[in-house]
Amino acid sequence: MSKRNKIRKEYLSATSIVYTGAFNGEVYNVCDRFMSYAMYLKADETLGLEVTMEDEESCKNYIYLDSDKETPIEEFDWIFSDYAKVVPEKHIISDKSQYDNRVNYKLETLKYSNDAERRKQAIYEICKNEYFQTMCEEIRDAQGNIRIMMKACDGNNQNVGSVIFSFPQKISKKLKTVITMVFQDSILKEIDEDTITSGIGKEEMRDYIIVLLKVLESEQNKDSDSIDNLNLGVRSYNVLKKAKINTISTLMGMRDEELLSIKNLGRKQLEEIKEKLSDKFCIQLDDDFGKEYELYLESENIVEDIPQIQKLNYMEQLQNLIGIKSAKEQARRILAFAKMRKIMQEKGEQLDPITLNMEFIGNPGTAKTTVARIMAGVLSEIGIINNENLIEVGRADLIAQYVGQTGPKVKTAFNKAKGGVLFIDEAYSLLEYGRGGYGDEAINVIVQEMENNRQDTIVIFAGYPNEMEKFFSRNPGLRSRVPFTLKFDDFSVDELMDICELEASKRKFSIDTKANDKLREMCEYSKRNIDNGNGRFCRNIIEKAILNFALRNYGCDEVNENIEYILKKEDFLDITVLDCNYKDRTLPIGFQVSAS
Repeated sequence: MSKRNKIRKEYLSATSIVYTGAFNGEVYNVCDRFMSYAMYLKADETLGLEVTMEDEESCKNYIYLDSDKETPIEEFDWIFSDYAKVVPEKHIISDKSQYDNRVNYKLETLKYSNDAERRKQAIYEICKNEYFQTMCEEIRDAQGNIRIMMKACDGNNQNVGSVIFSFPQKISKKLKTVITMVFQDSILKEIDEDTITSGIGKEEMRDYIIVLLKVLESEQNKDSDSIDNLNLGVRSYNVLKKAKINTISTLMGMRDEELLSIKNLGRKQLEEIKEKLSDKFCIQLDDDFGKEYELYLESENIVEDIPQIQKLNYMEQLQNLIGIKSAKEQARRILAFAKMRKIMQEKGEQLDPITLNMEFIGNPGTAKTTVARIMAGVLSEIGIINNENLIEVGRADLIAQYVGQTGPKVKTAFNKAKGGVLFIDEAYSLLEYGRGGYGDEAINVIVQEMENNRQDTIVIFAGYPNEMEKFFSRNPGLRSRVPFTLKFDDFSVDELMDICELEASKRKFSIDTKANDKLREMCEYSKRNIDNGNGRFCRNIIEKAILNFALRNYGCDEVNENIEYILKKEDFLDITVLDCNYKDRTLPIGFQVSAS
């Protein structure tokens, strides 16, 4: 197979996914990076994101660039940072001609709204659609795949965006109907892939990327037992696949001699497999997988079986957070108080009941969600709650469009969070101008569910100080059930600089001295602005600088092999501070769209 006829597809792992049921900004950042990268495609190059579903196989997720030149993994990995990751040395070589032998369908929109709010609501509803899971299952049964493609057209400097559903044979009317029930106001048209000459708009393309990422997350969650989650080397992975060993449970039930009897699996591969399993489950694997696995399965509380050295040190994470001194101190007090009560109860002390519901007040980007996750982890370790799950919800998760549906939605949110923490961000967005609406219904049911679940579920309300005061005054029973308040201060200029440096280092970049001077200037300007985005500003500005770095170093035919990943002053020059700040205080949670 010649270079001209093949595509290298890099495996995309969803193990670090942060999707929580509400689009929290990371999803939109992925979309923006994907779309921006596509702007620099050369004629006839195609950037693709693909989910492949094969019957009885784990869902595979790939990112690829159909080009004459091979693209390093780092080119793709940064697109999905903080959401997913490209797994090194995990790829396939795909024959382009295979699509000639498949039946391809293009998704075409019949009616597309220019109303941004309606689009955001529509894309949210797609992922909540009752047919969504059915669509995934039907596509898997039909051995199909979904591709989001951006292709550069020759001569007019325009990109053609397409959503392609590909199958080994023509699909049933039922499957077509299910797909169009998910992608409402759209239709599937059978095509010859070479005939794609018209595309869809940038905003619409972004919406479809979000849906594909949701498919990725949905399918990956089902495949938690897949050996794909072990991050094995290429040889070990391929040997196990050829032996039809696809699940971790099957692997851990095998003895050493059984594994060594597999063709091309030697001692080196065996040791790697055992090491990966040990890392994943924090258990020591001796010479008998089966015995250790039985002990693992018999454990009633996995957390208690994990050696202390292997546990996430949540308190250390809290201490290491930049800034927010007041919030961190109050968090430590609350956690110490919770631990004290737990120990006293274990000694038989009779204590008056108390809830640990909290109010987090502060501007966007001040690490409220991060602190909530850390506190959930600590409270789980102490034994106050049963698990460290943090379920993040907002207005769209709690308020329905029709009479009688809001109460059940609120109860569903509490059921998901049972035994853990329910985090209601921008809680004041539930308020409506008049009383007696769906928002008040939601608040009333929240109060009721807080009472019903006060023994094992903690609720955290988050938002701006003034708006949160109005929110709590709406229902007299609400404030009395939230005894603790954490105030999250805006970051200082020095703290913003530290966060920028941290965000750059997360992405394997450093910042040179002259760039630091320019960056400080921008941080000072942001600090004076009423819409200071705090941590989000830092993340956005570093990502935009990295995009400029990529254009500066990889935007030409000749690429220097000795490129140092250092952000320079010129990478920050065309970045507007206001574009990096959080702008809209009124958007319901989960529906903020990054600037196009």
